[in-house]
Amino acid sequence: MKRDPAPALPLHRDLYYDGDWHVPDGGYAATVNPATGENLGRCADANATDVDRAARAAHRAFDSWRAQPPQARAEVLRALATRLRQHAAELAWIDAVNGGNPIAEMTSDVHAAAAQLDYFAGLARELKGETIPMPVIATRARLEDIPAPYNTA
Repeated sequence: MKRDPAPALPLHRDLYYDGDWHVPDGGYAATVNPATGENLGRCADANATDVDRAARAAHRAFDSWRAQPPQARAEVLRALATRLRQHAAELAWIDAVNGGNPIAEMTSDVHAAAAQLDYFAGLARELKGETIPMPVIATRARLEDIPAPYNTA
């Protein structure tokens, strides 16, 4: 059964940082469904200037985030986990159409991300200066060496 990807694709195709959408200085790139060759539209193609602006915005935001009590930060993480779960099917479909991955695997990835957010939200009450082991949430994990400029090194 062929499903039309258009309803699930993001409406905004710009960069989101500092609480707003920004037109990328790097322009846009075409996105193609690798399984069908279908054009999925344009996506933001961030350049070094865009990344610098986003990193500066994140640095500014960190001061206010750090000032929040742990319980308030935990509530934000739990709310984000809830939103991920609510949109798991949609997010999995977008990832599958864009990357050619199986929908079931991408759905599992969304739920794993939500579980990790819940885990870290739960640590807010457990901060006692000791190491707490994290349970294995995902069925698979891998570390990849990603070449510059895509890595954070």
